[in-house]
Amino acid sequence: MLLWKIRPLRQIRLLQVILCLGILEIGRILDYEWMHRKFARADQQKKVRIYIEEMQKLPAFLGISMSLGWKTGEVDQKIHEKYQRVEVGAYLRVCEILEKSIYGQQNLEPYEMRTVSAFMKKLEVIGDNTLNRRERIELRYGYVVRIMEKIRRKTGQKGKTKKNSRKELTK
Repeated sequence: MLLWKIRPLRQIRLLQVILCLGILEIGRILDYEWMHRKFARADQQKKVRIYIEEMQKLPAFLGISMSLGWKTGEVDQKIHEKYQRVEVGAYLRVCEILEKSIYGQQNLEPYEMRTVSAFMKKLEVIGDNTLNRRERIELRYGYVVRIMEKIRRKTGQKGKTKKNSRKELTK
């Protein structure tokens, strides 16, 4: 038995780490199920808004800043230059589809929803393959950050920045 050969203090620390990772994984699975159900019950406009939120988060992790309708040609080119698996014009097409729904208040066809979904899945696969360990962990357990932001909003707390925390230390 490998566990019995480890010193008692290290055993406790190892068990604590395993317990924390287990809690994080259970939370991630529950969050995934909750988001999946929320997405399945949502009407098309809410689904589009969820896609837009994801599109703003994921490219930021990949080092590309984007905003719907802003410099889409440049962003499309950057995405293609960095990741050749994404075809030229794919991002432009997805932006056109999302803008059609958001700004035009039009319902999307099923093939358009599949196009957006396929593009998002492609970005997720690229993210899994190109992000370093820390970024993959942040992306995997992003629900913790989302929960903390909700708590801050409900309680009226503001997040402390490094600058604010330095001021507090000097007082």
